Amino acid sequence: MDAHEWATTSDWIAVWKSLSILEGADRKRRLIATELCRPLLPYIANERFGQFVGLSSALGECQPFEEEDWDNWEDAMDDVADLATEVTTAVEEAAVWVVVGLKNDDHKIGRALESLPHFYGCLSILNAGIIQRDTPVEDAQELRSHPSYMSGHDEFGPRHIIEMIREVAGNPYKPIAFDPSWCTEAVVALARGMYESRNFAPMPVLADALDDAGCDHPDVLAHCRGAGPHVRGCWVVDLVLGKA
Repeated sequence: MDAHEWATTSDWIAVWKSLSILEGADRKRRLIATELCRPLLPYIANERFGQFVGLSSALGECQPFEEEDWDNWEDAMDDVADLATEVTTAVEEAAVWVVVGLKNDDHKIGRALESLPHFYGCLSILNAGIIQRDTPVEDAQELRSHPSYMSGHDEFGPRHIIEMIREVAGNPYKPIAFDPSWCTEAVVALARGMYESRNFAPMPVLADALDDAGCDHPDVLAHCRGAGPHVRGCWVVDLVLGKA
């Protein structure tokens, strides 16, 4: 793979595998998988899954884990795996098994993403009114050949995965020489505020601040001014904050 193929391919599996060339690849993998799980939480009734996603995010950030934190992580892994077997409705079941995939270690966490196209297939037929939130799993199985399901499964799901990978990883085949002089007080404050709050609405403001600081790199400025999605782990924000 090269820089052009990375930026244009629709093969999310090939893009995911290419993350191995990045410094800090394990952190990037976990953040990508965790952020892809967050939009699924409104479709899951039990809040334990949301707590599990939060713990996965903390693990991805390499925040100091005390013995108690590791105990909480182990307990949460057991809980979500057990709770997932109790879900009986199609959309919720599709969502919970994606989240359960976060229990894999950083090298195998891509297994969570393997289930994501199925969730978006189910979401597509839900949005089309073909199923309801309370439709049982078995009643939805025969709809996997429906055009609406296939659209979510084959098109939107993989596209969403690739967009998230590129948001967090940038283009590893086209590394950015980020000038430390661009990290002015205003730039760092904006980046840190977005990182800590998870509110990335000020990304265009960050572009202006970088521009004022002398940054003229078109990829950096275009990413900040682009539609996103922008999430914690955004490659530009990481460069500003010095995160691998």
